[in-house]
Amino acid sequence: MPETPITETIRLGPRGQRGVLGWTFFDPANLVCVTCLSVAAVLVVLAMRARAAPDWYMPLGFYLCLAAFLRGYFFNYYHGSRLGRVTVMVILLVSLLISGAIWYDRADPHEVIYVREIITVERSRAMHLASLLHVLSAIALFIHLVLPRRWLIRFTDELADSAGRENAKDNPLNSSDGTADDADA
Repeated sequence: MPETPITETIRLGPRGQRGVLGWTFFDPANLVCVTCLSVAAVLVVLAMRARAAPDWYMPLGFYLCLAAFLRGYFFNYYHGSRLGRVTVMVILLVSLLISGAIWYDRADPHEVIYVREIITVERSRAMHLASLLHVLSAIALFIHLVLPRRWLIRFTDELADSAGRENAKDNPLNSSDGTADDADA
């Protein structure tokens, strides 16, 4: 018998394989967090460089880990299970709040040992602002988790509609019969 070609698209989740980096990026909480954490990363690195800290590059690795967990949360939010979403959220919130507390603690003047001598570093307003940006990101993520999923899914789908859904990299939530799926799964 001749084989019939398979015309079905491979899907990772309800928004397709391109949904991994597609419209889910434009989720309001994701935009707030990406902006806040990018500014916080720049502020922390510049503050540490101004204080002549030899480990100024360490926060860069930390912010890369935060970015991975942030992306993991939003991917789990739209494509994953409830357990995965909550697990990643708890890790992300704890990381944001603890790192915010660390930056707040390091904002005050303190003494450090630097090449066999004790020096006093000045107060850093950049570290204080980075701490506040971490708290703002945690608040945005918590509000995002509490809001009903269908509202946010509709919002991102309407954003795709305004840009032209035919040209979008990922499709809206569709059921197998081609109609929009409003389920809060």
